[in-house]
Amino acid sequence: MERPRYKIQLTTFDYVIEILSVIVVVCSVVFTLIFFFNAPDIVPVHYDLSGKVDAFGSKNTYLTLPIASLFVYVGVTILAHYPHIFNYPTTVTAENAFSLYKTALRILRIVKLLICLMFLSIIICQLIII
Repeated sequence: MERPRYKIQLTTFDYVIEILSVIVVVCSVVFTLIFFFNAPDIVPVHYDLSGKVDAFGSKNTYLTLPIASLFVYVGVTILAHYPHIFNYPTTVTAENAFSLYKTALRILRIVKLLICLMFLSIIICQLIII
């Protein structure tokens, strides 16, 4: 059985979450780029349990987190256009589809924001440590 497809309109809360997500991703990129151009060519990339540096690498490794954050943002944003393909804990019918899609998209947006915030917090911790 084909699931119904609906275009879910964003609420004010949804717009706020989307805007916050964009701000967080942009901050991740900007903070990294500002730090990247001032960082030495060889930087610590791993610490042991006592907090001592036990591995060094290229400063290019600092670019992985903002790139990952950008991929998560873009990927989840694209995924949000297809709520009818999600796995739901109940049978999707014409009567409950709109509600299920709306709830799933809200959760997806919040999770996207939280993941991007996690990447930003790791980037900030890197800046503080170095």
